[in-house]
Amino acid sequence: MSRLVQPAVVRAAPVDDAQFESMGVPESNADPHKTIEKSTDSYIERIAKYIPGEVLAAYMFLDGVAQYEIAKNSNAAVGFGEHKPLIAVVIGLIFAPLYIAAIGRQQQAPWKLHALVTTAAFLIWAYAIKGNFFVQQPLGLYVSSLEKTTLYNPDVAIYTLVVFTLLSGLIVPQPLRLAPAPPKPAPPPSSPVAATTGNPSNGNFETLNADATGDHIVHV
Repeated sequence: MSRLVQPAVVRAAPVDDAQFESMGVPESNADPHKTIEKSTDSYIERIAKYIPGEVLAAYMFLDGVAQYEIAKNSNAAVGFGEHKPLIAVVIGLIFAPLYIAAIGRQQQAPWKLHALVTTAAFLIWAYAIKGNFFVQQPLGLYVSSLEKTTLYNPDVAIYTLVVFTLLSGLIVPQPLRLAPAPPKPAPPPSSPVAATTGNPSNGNFETLNADATGDHIVHV
């Protein structure tokens, strides 16, 4: 199964079935004069594919390292360490779309919409799983008036994650339209076939002229 959300495939006959086979869509035996549509992803499959599991795993590792260093330092991570939770979020936001783009280019499949949804999903999931930047790090590090304020709210986290997850399954890529294949060339016309029998030395011979089907035989 492809990692990317697969768009519907639309073709108007005549189309070379090799185009479908290269995309993993089986050849159709339907009426060749009708438009055929094929969708390879269901609602549940789209929800699962939009979740950036690989990037979330990397983020959780970096965020765990940042949390350990902050807890280990009695001064609450003075200097560069105090910004590591934010750096982990930024890294996730950068690599979530890059990861999808790399897969899309490798598979030669549409990926831009998937990358956009996946990036938003990463941010929502990072918030919902209580990333340190949202839960423990006060915004006073960046805005002096919010010295003791954090971004995390459990109610917002739960409802945002549920609503986004349910809505993401409704996001469907634009159908991929295949150009009709050029018509096959007509077979060349049959040419006459001549055969000579008998003995040409004594003038006792006959020529048989016939087309490719064996008709129209002329004796000379």
